[in-house]
Amino acid sequence: MNFFVNEAMGIGNSGVEHAQFYRAKRFDQAGLDYRFIFMELVDNLHEAMDKWNLSDNQVINIWEYFVYGDEYALNGLEKRSATEHQSVIDSTQTIRSDNKITSSGMRVVRHYVKYTNPKKNPPLLVSVDRVEIYNNATNERKIMFEQLTDPHNEGEVEIKNIHLYNQPEQLFFPNLIQFRRYFFHRLEKLFPEKNVFILDRGEANEVALMDDDVRDQNRRKLISIVHADHLGDRNDPANPLWNNYYEYVLTHLDQLEGLVVATELQR
Repeated sequence: MNFFVNEAMGIGNSGVEHAQFYRAKRFDQAGLDYRFIFMELVDNLHEAMDKWNLSDNQVINIWEYFVYGDEYALNGLEKRSATEHQSVIDSTQTIRSDNKITSSGMRVVRHYVKYTNPKKNPPLLVSVDRVEIYNNATNERKIMFEQLTDPHNEGEVEIKNIHLYNQPEQLFFPNLIQFRRYFFHRLEKLFPEKNVFILDRGEANEVALMDDDVRDQNRRKLISIVHADHLGDRNDPANPLWNNYYEYVLTHLDQLEGLVVATELQR
């Protein structure tokens, strides 16, 4: 199986997603099997898929997989659901929890926390602290994780302490790398033939697949894609072409079957 590995897609997309769509059409012409793999929790994923003409059996989302299991990964989402959205607001008009039923049938509950802003303007901040994901049809909780503000990158968040329930056992992953590595292992068990992972975006995906003690290099082939020119700094003519998006790949070239570039200068 060929897997196109990316972080997310939406109603509006960047050139990375459009490159994936173009590649999918060429794979269709050649009769090659593939799946889009998306890693982020996107509430309107299936609405975005409809807009860009992707069918439910072409896409595997990591969060939906751990809600619906192997049959979902092999054959796609069984059915769509009506969407709902409710919020719990306290006496200070602060959202404390947000409950959303997605069209995939997941119930996503986001719990908010209010805390002091060290910059004092505004004096208080509100952000998501914890997320729970349920199979809404069975009311079974399947996933819980913490969402922490990254102190080194303003506005960025980190997902930590991921719990999987009823898998059938309970599993715990302290970080996204280990969580994603386990997901990739599950895919390889479901698709036991030789698999090609085409890495379109996401250093966490690269680390999960390359820094893997149990990787079978005869069955797992990795190809990384450099999209467009990815200028590091347009005002620096001496070093225009690379930014740190590709630092991990460029220091682990021995792990790759191939590196696909977008321009002759990159080659």
